[in-house]
Amino acid sequence: MQLRVAVGTAEAATERPLTCTGNGLVGSLTDGETTKTSYVYDGFDRVARTPYASATKGSGTSNAADDEQLNYEGNSNLISHRGVHQGPPATASR
Repeated sequence: MQLRVAVGTAEAATERPLTCTGNGLVGSLTDGETTKTSYVYDGFDRVARTPYASATKGSGTSNAADDEQLNYEGNSNLISHRGVHQGPPATASR
């Protein structure tokens, strides 16, 4: 799936190529510099891990060493968050 902008003009571009999981959730998102952020879900379709984009522009890969991991309790409340992400701070909410 792709988000195309300015279709039919000289500025036409693919803004956000993404993949989807079998359940229709975002599996990965590639930005305009072709760096890819991936999303890994648990058995209840909650984000469990986010490997962020590689620092190498144009690599089209995620960096497994630069990630965040989320753990939930039985009622889907977030109980732990481990983050290594080197980019802008991430936020989590209930």
